[in-house]
Amino acid sequence: MFKDILRVVKFEFSLHLSSTRIWLNSILFIAIGLIGTFVYSIIAREVKTTAMQVGAQAGGVLGSFGVATSLDESYKSSVFFVVKHISDCEVLIDSAAACTDATITLSACDKSVCQLYNELLPVPPLMLGALWFFIMLLPFLGAILSFDMISSELQHRTASFPLLRISRRTWYIGKLSAHTILIWSLTLLMLFVIIATGWWLLPAFDVASAVKFGLKTMLLIMPFTLTYMAVIALASGLSKSHFTALFTCFALLTGLWLINLLGNAEIDNAFGTICHALSYLTPGHYEKWLWHPGISGLLQCMGIYSLFALAFTALGVLLIEKKNI
Repeated sequence: MFKDILRVVKFEFSLHLSSTRIWLNSILFIAIGLIGTFVYSIIAREVKTTAMQVGAQAGGVLGSFGVATSLDESYKSSVFFVVKHISDCEVLIDSAAACTDATITLSACDKSVCQLYNELLPVPPLMLGALWFFIMLLPFLGAILSFDMISSELQHRTASFPLLRISRRTWYIGKLSAHTILIWSLTLLMLFVIIATGWWLLPAFDVASAVKFGLKTMLLIMPFTLTYMAVIALASGLSKSHFTALFTCFALLTGLWLINLLGNAEIDNAFGTICHALSYLTPGHYEKWLWHPGISGLLQCMGIYSLFALAFTALGVLLIEKKNI
């Protein structure tokens, strides 16, 4: 089975290399990341630190990360604000100074926040903005690139040829793997360009910290991307035309996002209770785990998204095995 999956992956990559649409979408994928990188770099060089305080007070994670130029007190306050904002537990302390105050007894949540604060503080703001960018836009960029990975085969009935030699499950997993590896490759290339751009444009850019955080980002993004690519493959398998596949992909991604959004909202009725319960079944509910500190946080996040990827892949395989191709 593994050898058959590899054959499907190699065949898919040969199609990618000869597909104008894939090349154009890949360029668009990278260009969006590069534009964001240059914007972060220009802001970091030109905007004064006071603008960062405004961004932090407004609750803008991107604003807080994009304009910091040094480890001054205002930047430390902004990093702590963001860390406190993305925490999924009740934070009792109100400043980073409390982390080193021996007279204050820290709760388990406070200790976790302080650990994340100390971990993120030396990381270049450009890299923090890059992780935020990946979390927000990678699922939708993946949908634009791969929305028809299954539907195009169903529409033109070209799937019947490989299915004479391999099982539907092997074919489906091979298609999903090929498109996921493509997104991983583009993400890795984008990270490399972001680090190179920061080193080139920002005099105080810490390359060592950026590379270390970039490696952690890539480890986090791999199961995160696989999860959403499995969702996209599932949506693509529900359709037999390009338009309906694109619509279904975005409808499913938007639906998962809305369930998570409503689940986190304070809605005191039966509808809110249902949404809150359903939000635990959405990948977006665990996006804050991408920021959890330490090796344990990394393994915890990779584990939950790997489970989501397996679940959505199993649903897709079940669908394709019952579908009339």
